[in-house]
Amino acid sequence: MARAVRIRWTTPAILRAALTGCLALTIALGALCSVVPLHTGGSWNTIKQQLAPQVRDASSLYLALTDMDAQTANILVFGDNKSLASQRAKANTIYGQDLHTASTALQGATVSAGSNASAQATLVQILDGLGLYEALSSRATSLNDEARAPSGRPSPDALDAYRRATDLMRTQLLPSAQKLIDANNSAFTSTYGDERGLLSDVRLAALALGLLTLAALVALQLFLARRFRRRINPALAAATLLCLTVIGTTFSLAGDERYELYYTRHEAFDSVVALSSARALGYDANADESRNILDPAMSGQYSNAFLEKSQQIADLSGADLATYSTRIAAARRAYLANHDDVRFTGYLGAEFRNLTFTGERAAAEKILSAWVQYQGDDHTTRGYLAAGQLDRAIDYNTSYAVGGSNWAFDQWDAAMQVDIAINADAFSSGVSDGEGELDTGLVVIAVATAAALALAVIGVRPRLAEFR
Repeated sequence: MARAVRIRWTTPAILRAALTGCLALTIALGALCSVVPLHTGGSWNTIKQQLAPQVRDASSLYLALTDMDAQTANILVFGDNKSLASQRAKANTIYGQDLHTASTALQGATVSAGSNASAQATLVQILDGLGLYEALSSRATSLNDEARAPSGRPSPDALDAYRRATDLMRTQLLPSAQKLIDANNSAFTSTYGDERGLLSDVRLAALALGLLTLAALVALQLFLARRFRRRINPALAAATLLCLTVIGTTFSLAGDERYELYYTRHEAFDSVVALSSARALGYDANADESRNILDPAMSGQYSNAFLEKSQQIADLSGADLATYSTRIAAARRAYLANHDDVRFTGYLGAEFRNLTFTGERAAAEKILSAWVQYQGDDHTTRGYLAAGQLDRAIDYNTSYAVGGSNWAFDQWDAAMQVDIAINADAFSSGVSDGEGELDTGLVVIAVATAAALALAVIGVRPRLAEFR
């Protein structure tokens, strides 16, 4: 029968076991703390290289698609009217720019989607639909030109082709683009939440393991002091301080990274998403104005769509098409009198409740002022249409001269781009700050851990040597 092996707990055996335990705990502490810079660095890279660009590309795609449809409607509205030739030429140019933007956004979205099968399938669907839309749009304008249709009175065949084109846009292309925006934004939110949760968990685990490591080192220090009658072991004391440095660095780094993640996601990128969505919807609402002029038989549908999108941008509960323009003007006056009095919700409401950065409030106020002007212009256009003044409605609605409806829309769009740029710059700055701190943190953790291991060995080895 085999005898149980007994370990003789002599002083050297105790020292070796204690040193081994301290070294193992220190290695585990260093490895755990390294998770913060290594894993969080990967998350920052995913956010910067994949998730944020996916949202931006999808938003750019949506905007370009809906403006293509608006410009097609405008071209048909202008018809064969020679006095509107310059506006038609501009609409053609903008259509070409939109097509280029859509193609570029599709390419960017395809690259950033990587191996995401669902995203790739959606992009293929959009690409196929875009080809069909271009064919229908081209057919509509060709048929209208062949008929030499006057402004505001498209030929029946051209109108039929355009209805098929805009139905394709509204039922397939735009929903698919919105699906990409929502899916990519959700993926960003998920990565953000997972990383912040991991950082909280690592902080707690590092604190628990760190206290255990410190306790082991202090216990070894006390053992040496009692057994060898020395007050302090300098090397072990330094190792203990270095482990404390590792814990403190990790605690501080994890807290800073949690803040930078919050800053980039909620204070900056939330506004980028809200404003980009509002901008895309604004273009779609502007297209509804053109559709309303082009196709009076569908006026009810396009007018309701215009109001619905306006409410998504700046929601005023209970407002209808007749009252929206006056109510948004009243809401602007109330806000200017008291910045805490934000009477609208929707995307602009979200932005006005998240004004954080230098210049952001001024940009947002310009957005609101231009939106009020644009909504008033829309009300005026509808008044001309109701009075049977079609030509006047077309001139006013499509004018880029100061005071014209398209001029007001361009003012709104320019203010939107300024505000988006402010938040996008803040996002980039937050990502850069978050990434920059990680490199320093990793060096501190690695060097302090390695030094602590070496010092622990140096501190115990002379005592072991006394027993040889």
